[in-house]
Amino acid sequence: MHDWLQLLRPQQWTKNGFVLAPLLFSGRSVETELLAQAFLTLLAFSVTASGVYAINDVVDAAADRLHPVKRERPVAAGRIDPRAAAIVGGGLVLAGLGVAYTVSLPVGGLIGAYVILTALYSAWLKSIVLLDVFSIGAFFLLRLLAGSAAVDVRSSFWLLLCGGLLSLYLGFAKRRHELGVLGSS
Repeated sequence: MHDWLQLLRPQQWTKNGFVLAPLLFSGRSVETELLAQAFLTLLAFSVTASGVYAINDVVDAAADRLHPVKRERPVAAGRIDPRAAAIVGGGLVLAGLGVAYTVSLPVGGLIGAYVILTALYSAWLKSIVLLDVFSIGAFFLLRLLAGSAAVDVRSSFWLLLCGGLLSLYLGFAKRRHELGVLGSS
């Protein structure tokens, strides 16, 4: 069970808290229906992200085996069968999209865009120095936009600007940390 939790990375779900920011700043956070829509969107992002992590670990297993930290991931370490991880990951992505589309068409579309961007990131964007960090920023902006769509409020320029800058900071900090782990600092 521990290996499956490690594969699905529930500790990463805190990033999805960005989905709740538009509701909190809208002044309507006590409206039960909006709370339900926001939390369903949070659930959809969390389930989808776990599915994406599982699929990504299957795709990156060979490279992860060469990394000092990532080699301990369950697929790379051989503790979870890659086929099982891919099936569970695909099922979670479909389930997350299903939940997203029950919230609204725009929320489903934004989480669909997240899945597509994640696939592009895993296949190509993460290997291009600045595009990798801008992709990380876009992941957070998609969360903000989905949160806005879920509760039918317009994202303010300031919310998107602050969220975008915070996500770029986090992306650059992540890259800096990885360089330190790999001894390239």
